[in-house]
Amino acid sequence: MQKVVFASANPHKIEEVKAILSGIAEVISPAELGFTQEIPENGSTFEANALVKAHTIYKATGLACIADDSGLCVDALNDEPGVLSARYGGLPVDHARNIEQLLSNLGNTEHRTARFVAVLCAVGFSQQPMFARGEVVGEILREPEGEGGFGYDPIFRADGMDKSFARCSSSEKNSISHRGRAWKALLPLLTAAVPDIPVAEFDYPLTDEMIAKFPVSPRDSSKLLVYTPQHTAQASPLGKITQATFSELASHLASEKAEDSVLLVTNSTKVIPARLHGNTENGAWVEVFLLDPVSPDWRVWQAMVGGRKKFKEEGTVTVCHGTCSVEITWFNRDKDQVQLRVVSGDVSIMEAIDKLGRIPLPPYLNREVEPEDRDRYQAIFADTPGAVAAPTASLHFTENLLKSLQNSGVGFASVLLHVGAGTFKPMSGNSASEHDMHAERFEISSDTLRTLQNHRGRIVAVGTTVMRVLESLYYIYRYAVADANSMNRALLDQLPELTDYQQYDHGGNYFWVAKEMPYRPLNLDSSQTTFGIEQRQEWLQVLIEIADANGGKLSGKTQIFIVPGFACSLCDGIVTNFHQPKSTLLMLVGALVGESWRDIYECAMEHRYRFLSFGDGSLLWRG
Repeated sequence: MQKVVFASANPHKIEEVKAILSGIAEVISPAELGFTQEIPENGSTFEANALVKAHTIYKATGLACIADDSGLCVDALNDEPGVLSARYGGLPVDHARNIEQLLSNLGNTEHRTARFVAVLCAVGFSQQPMFARGEVVGEILREPEGEGGFGYDPIFRADGMDKSFARCSSSEKNSISHRGRAWKALLPLLTAAVPDIPVAEFDYPLTDEMIAKFPVSPRDSSKLLVYTPQHTAQASPLGKITQATFSELASHLASEKAEDSVLLVTNSTKVIPARLHGNTENGAWVEVFLLDPVSPDWRVWQAMVGGRKKFKEEGTVTVCHGTCSVEITWFNRDKDQVQLRVVSGDVSIMEAIDKLGRIPLPPYLNREVEPEDRDRYQAIFADTPGAVAAPTASLHFTENLLKSLQNSGVGFASVLLHVGAGTFKPMSGNSASEHDMHAERFEISSDTLRTLQNHRGRIVAVGTTVMRVLESLYYIYRYAVADANSMNRALLDQLPELTDYQQYDHGGNYFWVAKEMPYRPLNLDSSQTTFGIEQRQEWLQVLIEIADANGGKLSGKTQIFIVPGFACSLCDGIVTNFHQPKSTLLMLVGALVGESWRDIYECAMEHRYRFLSFGDGSLLWRG
């Protein structure tokens, strides 16, 4: 059972949390770990104070930590006393003096609405902090009533009650407790997990001869396998498989019925030549594989360094070609972050990378990079540099194919997901639930969101990268908007203790989609959990309004892990290549078509389809 620290020195609160998390986690106090540091609560929000406590203890102990902060917010006093609730009347803490100060400040004000607020923050359960908020709304009485409870209980009466909290029994108070509501909201987040699906169930015999080392020419002459599920009682439950070529894609998408019209959604990312080769000051050869920019100007990168031992803490790697040269130094060696500086060539960092780098071909191609790969490993939709791997389903498209599709009435929209090296990462562990899923940067415009909202036909993702973005949207609406709001409140004061989280956009336009989000209990009625067109239009409208208010786009990172049991909210089909065995991408295919993936891959092997990035493609309709 997982060990979890609850950030409190109060033994009664520790016992309470042990009961709440019974069967879920083993709860221990900071003191049991020898942690006695007093953590200052200097934030102006409950979220900031809860995150500082949870983050500090997590960093010190290495164990997941839950922390809370709570208080009373009075509308007429601009939410005072808020985070100062315990010390509103001054120090040392005196509850009677706090009440006296509050009543004095409120005076004879008629508008006396208030709310008790509790915020829980959990760090170490996922790649990003999780927040849960509970509130109880009521009013401030003109004088204290009752001797029970503590804090502001004698002057707070909750909506629907005829007495103050101080006159309520413990069971009455606990039934509507703000802390109880916060825990009720947090528990599904803590217990959600990717389904326990054996990785071995997604295996098949892939030989080196089946892997396409080079693309065909022209690109749309590659083979196309079309899978259509059959929904009649007489039809095979495994569906229908048709052989075609990619140049015939339009004939498999065209429809005269509006409800069957197709919107193809593509990825506009552009592969950068991310492999930089240079020498240390001692002449040692080093490769720096740029993975993800840490700074917006591309000067600081998350990187994978080959020859790391030769690249010392204070060392320099120089990469040069012709008149252009770049110096690479460590920005943070412990975090595998490097810093780039243009030494000569009168070019920007981005231009220097383009001049000096090599295209990062997938490792399974097992061949040297050729000059032609700069074009071969780039889709015609490529527009925004940032990917270190191509969205390979797009590699089949040509200008002629685009014209054919447009003439057939197929619509187009685009999203942006910068494909990372994690797309090639082998599955960790024997089960999907054990896999450390990679996260990738995404962006989607208001225009694309409106196109999705207005389209009443079928939506087809061109590649798994597009499907990951599209299927993340519902979870941005359902969870990530609230998470981003909580994080923005936590970072409002820019506390130095929280610098690890400063990649967040304070304007509210950074959204994190965790791999567990699709598998959280929604606790909603069936009308709210369906993905019909009307419901889709409603939640897309919420996202459109957020995007419009934030520069016309939504952006962030998605770690979404799509496995069998996943409920698609937008995608009716996918254009995709044939993927590696035991991979997250093959599990995504299994989520879309069910057990039919085996028949699809057996058919592809029987008809000698070419596999992986430069291989043939498929059009798969959702089962």
